[in-house]
Amino acid sequence: MNLSGHLAAICIGAIAFAGPASGQIKTEIAEAARPLDEGVPEVAVYQLQKLVGRLSGTDAIEAKEKLAEALIAARRSTEALHLLEEPALRDSTSGKFLRAQALAGLNRYGEAFQLYREIANDNSVPQQAVAAFGAAEMLRALDQADEAIRAYHALENDPRFGVSARLREAELFIAKQDSVMAKRVLDGTQTKITTDKRQRRLLHARIELLNQRPEKAVELLDSLVKKPEGESRETVIAALFAM
Repeated sequence: MNLSGHLAAICIGAIAFAGPASGQIKTEIAEAARPLDEGVPEVAVYQLQKLVGRLSGTDAIEAKEKLAEALIAARRSTEALHLLEEPALRDSTSGKFLRAQALAGLNRYGEAFQLYREIANDNSVPQQAVAAFGAAEMLRALDQADEAIRAYHALENDPRFGVSARLREAELFIAKQDSVMAKRVLDGTQTKITTDKRQRRLLHARIELLNQRPEKAVELLDSLVKKPEGESRETVIAALFAM
């Protein structure tokens, strides 16, 4: 599991910038960062680095935060941490969130957890929910399953992270061989997007295997293998063997 990759995927747009950039500059920053949303963060890094050099004040802070986000997405977390050491970035909520992301990308889960938890405990900031999810992910990475389950459970009804939290929670119950709780969590999970639907079905199949009912597991997974819905047949089969 690539924790930093998963967090990056769900956290797009979660960062609240430190200050309002002027209209024209804001447009330039958005244009320079556009490749980040298009899946080519290295291009965004190049463009933002050029832009940052000629900005100052809140404009520079906003551009640097976006640059840090692009560096993290490009798996250049060490460079992102160096950038985020600047006082104006280090002390802001968005800067702390980005540092947590960078630390997670470097497998420094304990340090990342502390930052995520600090943000998650502040209900007044827009990053509260995503930081709470990040904290749960770090607990999972630290093999603190019971604490992670509680953290995911607290997010079950969150409109943005509820489904992901429920799927993670169910997976941890399966790892603990608690098929009853895993099934209860999954039965209460309403998935809408294809990847979540596929993950839910895979987890249901793992529950059937845990309950010594391989024929039911095969039945659940048969349609995924025949029609993988966005994934190659080989990818789905590999997921099955990984159970």
